[in-house]
Amino acid sequence: ARSSSTDTERANIVRALRRAYPERKIVAFSQYADTVDGMFARIHSDGEAAALTGSGALVSGGSISRREVLERFAPRAHRAAVPRSAERIGLLLTTDLLSEGVNLQDAGIVIHFDFPWTPARVEQRLGRVARLGAVHSEVLSFAFRPPASGTAVVRIEEILKRKMKDAGIVTEAVPSLSIWSTGRDASPNPSSANEQIRNRLRSWITPHRDDLRGYTMVAQVQSSSVGFLALISDNDELSLIGSIDGRIDQSPAFVLACVAACQGKEIDVNLSSAEQALQKIHEWSTVTHAIGETRKGSQSHMNPRTRLLRRIDRIVHESHSGKRAVLAQKAELARAALMGHIDAQGEIELSNIDATGAELIDRILGVRTRSIEASRQRPPCEARVLILFGK
Repeated sequence: ARSSSTDTERANIVRALRRAYPERKIVAFSQYADTVDGMFARIHSDGEAAALTGSGALVSGGSISRREVLERFAPRAHRAAVPRSAERIGLLLTTDLLSEGVNLQDAGIVIHFDFPWTPARVEQRLGRVARLGAVHSEVLSFAFRPPASGTAVVRIEEILKRKMKDAGIVTEAVPSLSIWSTGRDASPNPSSANEQIRNRLRSWITPHRDDLRGYTMVAQVQSSSVGFLALISDNDELSLIGSIDGRIDQSPAFVLACVAACQGKEIDVNLSSAEQALQKIHEWSTVTHAIGETRKGSQSHMNPRTRLLRRIDRIVHESHSGKRAVLAQKAELARAALMGHIDAQGEIELSNIDATGAELIDRILGVRTRSIEASRQRPPCEARVLILFGK
């Protein structure tokens, strides 16, 4: 790691960000203490840098306490005295040790050296900075692409992209999340937002006797924002989604903002805009369903899958030597099936499998095949009502 050209390049990028935003403090996260230690070794000589891991805190002068690091880096958030210029910390390198329960509102930039497996962890990292009392009106977020070390990494990156979209992070590529700029959070809580949405929508509703299945009612109103509000039906389950400036989200606070944007004067519908909005809704639905499958597949470490994986290993190990090669190939397919997406019905079937030997492997493959087919036959999301808003 000490001679890694990749880490040297990343250190140079961090330096470039510090030069580009000299007035902003930076907190840089990694899942791994080794990454933090390696980056600190390359950057500490630049000055005003610190590293914090589970092993302790470091500045260029040596070890200090965790509390001292936090007070020097974020004196405002921790109600501490402003440090002397020689003790000031402008760059804090840390593990996810600091991604929960710590206030770092003095910072203005978050850097991700790597991505955690769950979007919630990414959000927690940003949440240390983008919170009530933040120094800056927006927080900039930057991320490094993982090294392309093989097809496994590429697959992980694709899963991360889908998960990021599901979490409301709208970006075309993993390397930069700068489009995810987060202002101070003055949003209402979900319960309050839902109640406000219901109150506003009650005044819009008029009796309609026709069955609207297969049709989309479209309207357009004037607004200073550009986007849409849609009532969608997914497997006959109705819900609201909204879009502002290209971002699509279902969170109550975001939908409430879209509802508020629909209060303007009604104007003629722009059919091209309506078609684009419907296409975005279709793409969003596709991504959302894919994420649901990914999440279910990511739980493969849990029973009954773990139990079945162990049984497969035992079956291959105890098989006759003459049949072991063929059985091992099928066993590999069964392992892959258990690591992939299996729907709720499939999970029940896996729990009830009582077969042994080669039959067990065949049953697992059968469950996976049926689950994939059921997923393909899933009806698409349908927009029942679409309200466009814009200038």
